[in-house]
Formats: sequence, structure tokens, C-alpha cells
Amino acid sequence: MIARPSGWCLLKVEAVELIEDDFPGRVPVHLVDATHVPRTFEDKIPIFFLGDEPTSATRFPVPAHIRCQVLRTERHADGREVLVVSTAVDGVETVDGLHEFRVRPDQVEQPTAD
Repeated sequence: MIARPSGWCLLKVEAVELIEDDFPGRVPVHLVDATHVPRTFEDKIPIFFLGDEPTSATRFPVPAHIRCQVLRTERHADGREVLVVSTAVDGVETVDGLHEFRVRPDQVEQPTAD
């Protein structure tokens, strides 16, 4: 499903290890953007998980999410659709300080209503 520019969505990422499991814990997560550039984020566990948080018994890697806002849709020269998203919704940025990315539409999903 392609995200709409209003509201927030979930950017799919992958948690790769547990750095700290004391509350609130910390994990690094990875994203490979639409231009095939690997991106790394590191933050508290609740930033990336809505329930089912990893523990020291978790086998990594595991799927995780970052709240994001879709800023716009672009089309590459080869015709591929790309979403430009911002993870600044919760102040989340990569370890090198970036918060805006070009991602494939299948890397973004609408949050589910609980």
C-alpha cells in the first residue's frame, strides 16, 4: 500500500542486535534505501517496536519500524516510484544525522488500528 502524504506511516527497518536490555534498552536498526544505500539508526527500543520488544533471548535480526511521514512521491528516470519520507516525526535520525530518505513504496506501511 502506498502511503498518503498526510499523517504518519511506518517505515520498515531491521533490528540487528541488542545493545542494552535494561529499560528502555537500545538497539541499532538498519534500512537500505531506494538508492541501495545502507542507513543505521540507534535509539531506545520503544522507538522501533510497538509491543513484542526484543530481549536478550531474541534471535536477531528482527523486523522493526520507525514512524515516518511521507513528504512526496517521485519517479526515477527508469520509471520506478520512490517515496521521500522523514523520520523527524519522533526526532529519529541516522547515526550520521539524517532524517529524510528515498524509499521503495513496499518499505512503508500504514499503521494498524488496535
